[in-house]
Amino acid sequence: MKADEIYGFLPLYKQRGSSSSQEIQYLKKRLGLYKAGHCGTLDPLAEGVLPVLVNRATRTMRFFLEYNKSYRFTVRFGISTDTQDITGNVMARSDRVVTEQELQSLLADFKGEIWQKTPDFSARKYKGERLYRYARKGIEVPKPERLIRISGISLVRFDFPFAEIDTECSGGTYIRQLVEDICKRLGVAGTMYSLVRTSYGIFSDKNTKKKEELSRTDILPVTDVFFDFGRFEINEALSGRVINGSSVSSEDIRNIERGDFRRYFGFLSGKVTGVYVRDGDTFYPEVILVG
Repeated sequence: MKADEIYGFLPLYKQRGSSSSQEIQYLKKRLGLYKAGHCGTLDPLAEGVLPVLVNRATRTMRFFLEYNKSYRFTVRFGISTDTQDITGNVMARSDRVVTEQELQSLLADFKGEIWQKTPDFSARKYKGERLYRYARKGIEVPKPERLIRISGISLVRFDFPFAEIDTECSGGTYIRQLVEDICKRLGVAGTMYSLVRTSYGIFSDKNTKKKEELSRTDILPVTDVFFDFGRFEINEALSGRVINGSSVSSEDIRNIERGDFRRYFGFLSGKVTGVYVRDGDTFYPEVILVG
C-alpha cells in the first residue's frame, strides 16, 4: 500500500523537552507519512497523550477535538511567571502559605462550566498569527474568554509549596490558565510546574507509545477511534455519487446503527466512505474519506 493510502490515528505519547511539531516531523520522516497532524498542542514542558492523525484522517480532526481530555498537573506556589509555567521569567513572589484544606475546598468551585481567559502564550490565533508570537514581541492583542467545562478536578498530593492535581476537561481548556485562576482565588502567586496529559478520547497513557516505538502497524482505523459514531451501509449502485460527496437518503442505505453522537460512518462494500450527519431522512457528508 502506498504511503498516502494509509490513514488513521497513531497513539503517540509525547516526551517532555520536545515540541509537538518536532515529534510529528520525526514520525513523518521515520514512517514515511505523506501527511500528519496532532490533536491539541502540548508545550515542550508537557508530556503525555498526543494523538496523531495520518493522511486522510487529518480531515476528521475537528470531530476528535470535541472529546474530553484528562491531565495531571503540579502547581508551584510562591512564584508567578510571564509564561504561566516554570520555564518563564519570575514576575512576582509571595510568602503566604496555602493549606491543603483551603485548596481542597476551592477546587470544587472550578467544576462545571466556567469562562476562561486565553493565555498570552498559547497557540490560538489572532488575525492568522499565533498568540505566543505576539507575546514574545510584547504586543497586546484581544484575547476573548472561552466557555469550557471541567468534568472533574481533585487533589492527588499536597506538599507545600507543591500541589498535584487531576482534572478532566473539555477541549480548549488551558491548564496554565487554570493554575493561574486557582492561585488568584487563593490570593497567592503560583505557576504550573509540570503537566502530563493522561488521556484524550480513547487514548491514554496506558495504550500510547513514544515516537521511537511506533510503527505503521500501530495506526488505528478512524472507526476504532470514533467508536461512538453511528454507521450504515450504502447501496453499491451509488458508488459514483458517494465519492463525489453527494448526500444519501434513508432509502439508499441499510443496517443503520445509532451511536452516541449525531454523526455516522458510511460504508460502501465494507470500506468507509466518510462521516455523515443526519437531517430527517437524508444523510449529508461532512467529510469524505475516499478518492
